[in-house]
Amino acid sequence: GPGLEGRVIRESGPIDVHVVTHEEIGRRPQVLRLRGALSRQRQLIAVALALVALTLVTFVLAGWRDQLNLPSDLLIYLLVIVGVAMVGGIWPGLLAALVGSLLVNYYFTPPIHKFTIGEMNNAIAIIVFVAVAVMVSVIVDVSSRRNVLAARPSAEATSLASLSGSVLRGRSSIADLLTHLREMFEF
Repeated sequence: GPGLEGRVIRESGPIDVHVVTHEEIGRRPQVLRLRGALSRQRQLIAVALALVALTLVTFVLAGWRDQLNLPSDLLIYLLVIVGVAMVGGIWPGLLAALVGSLLVNYYFTPPIHKFTIGEMNNAIAIIVFVAVAVMVSVIVDVSSRRNVLAARPSAEATSLASLSGSVLRGRSSIADLLTHLREMFEF
């Protein structure tokens, strides 16, 4: 037949090959379900956090407009964006950076209440602000993905060690061990 099983049977030569199927084939144990770095729920929470925190920061900073200058405003917004990126990763962080830059431009960059920037220094400050926010979002996302990649071999090793110990102590049969291995490695 077609597929890997058929190929093994055809190329096995003089030895007998028995193909055994299992009703749970392809099902991964819960410990190894590591699809994405950050869950969709965590990303949605970060987007909600971004919208609420950026709105609140804008409201508070607008009240302090006479006491603070643009660099202070940018640093406070950047703090919020870094927090959002830490919670939700790259996409919520990028969204927060975009929204934050628009809010800073509209509410705190002269001319106020216009989406224009009157001075070159302010334009440079906002460009650097967005660049830093994007870099932090990317770093958080890459770090989360690396943590996920590192967790899988650890989970597999722990599972195998546990299983082999239970087989050696007589608590599980070889058949139980093979079933678990087949499910874990999706055979």
